[in-house]
Order: sequence, then C-alpha cells, then structure tokens
Amino acid sequence: EEAPAAIPVPVAATQGDNKLHPMRTLFHKPYLGLTLGLTVCGLAWSMVNWGFLLWLPNNLRNLGMDVATSNTLIKNAVFIAFPVVFIASWLYHAWSTKGTFLLFIVLTVGSLLSFMILGNTSTASETLMLTLVMLLLASSTGVISVLLPYSAEVYPNRVRGSGTGLIAGSKNFD
Repeated sequence: EEAPAAIPVPVAATQGDNKLHPMRTLFHKPYLGLTLGLTVCGLAWSMVNWGFLLWLPNNLRNLGMDVATSNTLIKNAVFIAFPVVFIASWLYHAWSTKGTFLLFIVLTVGSLLSFMILGNTSTASETLMLTLVMLLLASSTGVISVLLPYSAEVYPNRVRGSGTGLIAGSKNFD
C-alpha cells in the first residue's frame, strides 16, 4: 500500500514571514484596504437593513400613504426580493464573484440615492415608491447574500476565519 502524497506547504508559510496574530494581520498590509472595504460594506448593509428599512413603513405613512397601502407595498416588495438570493448565487458562480458583489452594491447605492433625491415629497407615485422599495430590498439582499462568501474567498487560509468572522460581525451592527 502506497503512502498518500504529501501536501505541499507554501514557502511563505514555512519562513514565518508574518508573526502577527491573524486578527491583527487584517489591519496591516496587504489586507488593510480589503478589510476596511468589506467592514464598511457590512456596516453600511446593517444601517440600511436595521435603519432605513426598519423605519420605512413609518416614513411612507409620513409621506401620505395610508397604513394598509404602506404595509402592502412592503409585503409585495419582500416577496419579489426573496428570489434574489438564488439569482445572486447563480451570478456569483456563473459570472463573476467580484462583479456580482459590486453589481448589488451599486444597485443598493442607486436606490438609496433615488430615495434621497425624492426627499420628503409626497409627489412620488406609489408605483415609483414600490419600485424603489423593491430595488432596495432586492439589492441589499444581494449584498448580504454575497458578502460572506466573497470574504471567505478573498482572504488567504491563514486569516480567512478571522477575516470572515470580522466581516460577519460588522453586518450585525445595530
């Protein structure tokens, strides 16, 4: 019976080139920019999810929508956003990991900017509001669907657990 082939060990892993704890390593070159970018993305998603969306029904009522219309609008938007998890998974696998992540970030920012441009006006139609709410829910769902797999993909093995854990914690800020 033959012995299994030895698993090659990268040269850098044997030279002790990085003696920092994995969590501290995340905040030094070459991972600092990546860590800050992904952490900010997680924090921003948390603010959108727990801030903007939590207060959305109240804000829609303040714009003149009645309670039933506001609740129906949000309920319908959630049902439309649900399939985005599967679309994000498919795009992530079939197209591009970074491209999928950036696509959903850009869509989220675009929908938030649209809300900002509309401001506190009640002149926006319910159809426009429904479209923007659906876009925001769908795009933020896409961001969170891709954030952790992308984090796990971009960090090397030595810091993968610490990096992905940090990013997972940043998305739970509230």
